[in-house]
Amino acid sequence: MKATNRVVLAGVALLAIGCSAAFASSSTTFSGKTGQKAKISFRASSTAVSELKTNVTVSCLGAYPVLKHELVVMPIASGGPARVHSESFTFTIPAPVSHKPGKNERTVVTGRIHGHSASGSIKTLFGKTWPVTDPYTGSITVEVGSCAANTTWSARS
Repeated sequence: MKATNRVVLAGVALLAIGCSAAFASSSTTFSGKTGQKAKISFRASSTAVSELKTNVTVSCLGAYPVLKHELVVMPIASGGPARVHSESFTFTIPAPVSHKPGKNERTVVTGRIHGHSASGSIKTLFGKTWPVTDPYTGSITVEVGSCAANTTWSARS
């Protein structure tokens, strides 16, 4: 093989490697809606999903000493990237609570990317406290409640 052919082949090989590396590192922005009609957006590459942003309306319920129900709009933002494995990804985000979150107090966002579309689910669970007036004693006490949400989402690039 002539020296010029080797140089040309080496140049083509380097160009191909550079193009594949650039393609692998490029990312696409996805945007869509949750099942609760809230906007969702994130960036995805072939290896990671990042910059996830959405809101979820969470239902909080307490039952003692008085029945208390509250809807809370909770913003969700990824703290860092999630690895993509077999087109799937999972974010686990600590619950937005003032105390140290328990083992099950968290938000889990799962998803699967299929070309230019993506879909998944958002599940959240955490505890909440409210100051309430006890109807039996008239004193102010703390009521402990549970907050939960479960919704789906879909997005396109």
